[in-house]
Parts: sequence; structure tokens; C-alpha cells
Amino acid sequence: MDINLKIRGSNNLDEKDFAWIFYYVNGKTEVTKTVRGDQVGEFYKIRDSIAIPAGGNFKLRIAFVCDGPDEFWKLSNGDLTTCIRKVEGESAIAEVKESGKITFSKERDIVKLSWSTFSDLDGNYFVIERSKNGSQYEFAGYVKDNRSPGKPANYSFIDSGAFKPETWYRISKVGMNGKSAFFGKPFAVKL
Repeated sequence: MDINLKIRGSNNLDEKDFAWIFYYVNGKTEVTKTVRGDQVGEFYKIRDSIAIPAGGNFKLRIAFVCDGPDEFWKLSNGDLTTCIRKVEGESAIAEVKESGKITFSKERDIVKLSWSTFSDLDGNYFVIERSKNGSQYEFAGYVKDNRSPGKPANYSFIDSGAFKPETWYRISKVGMNGKSAFFGKPFAVKL
């Protein structure tokens, strides 16, 4: 399946404004993308292809956040155009907390995990897992390591599949050799 989207924003979007894009195949998150407001410019094109098995299904979810009343996002795809603005009285990020090296923020049912670490040439990717009870985890997604040796790197993951009333998270760093190690400690986010 081919995906062609165009995202526009008001000229005053900044690093606090986000578009979070999720591709689901057969009910599981296959791809997540984060577009910061200061990366948009006049518009931001998304062109992707994703394989869907015969008889399978595909869902596309997009979450927009803007923190100012004069800011907006516009999404266009053929005849569909939607505009998202901040609603007065709502905060862009309802809660921000830290758990060890990992910071999380939440808004409604969406949780954003953020972390920073020094990268190395052996780094491959981070695996993010979630759990209802803190003991049985399922795959939530992954984030590619930027592999910039000796430099601090910032990472984030957006989860629109969080469990209510509480979701536990854990993150593992996987090396090029396939070996993994937990990054930070498991922690819970209450929704």
C-alpha cells in the first residue's frame, strides 16, 4: 500500500508542537513517526509504502499537538483536509514526569516517552514494551539508534495503545550483535 500525505502548519509552530503518525497492520503498530512543528516549514510530505498481507487490514492514526491558540496543523490527502487547533483551557502536555533516565508526558490516551543517551557504533535500536500489570509485556514499537559515537542523542516514542488505568513500560537497547540490555527501569504511567 502506498501512502501520500501532506502536512501543513501555521508558520509559528515550534519544537513543542508535534504530529505523531502511526501505521497499524492487523492491529499491531508497524511504524511510528514523529514530526516536530519546527521541521514543517511550508509543508511536510510523507510518502511511504507498507506491505499488508492478503486479507490483512491497515489503520493510519495521526495525533496533533499545538500549544498556542494561534497555532494549527493541516492534513491533506486528496479531497480530505482537516485542521487541528489548540482548544482554549487545555494544556498541550497534561503531565511530565521522570522515571530514572526516561521522561514521559501524557495527553488524553497518548503517552510520549523521551530519553537521552550517548550513542555508539554498536547501537542498533531500542525496543519499547508495554504491560497492563508490570510482569507480562508486549511489543509496543522500536526506535532506531542514531549511531553517532561520543555524542548525546535524544530519542522519543509515541504510544497511542496505552492501557487504562495504568500502563507499565520498559525499554531495551539492542546492539548490532543482537545482544540487548534494559535501559532505565520499568515504570508505570497512570491514565
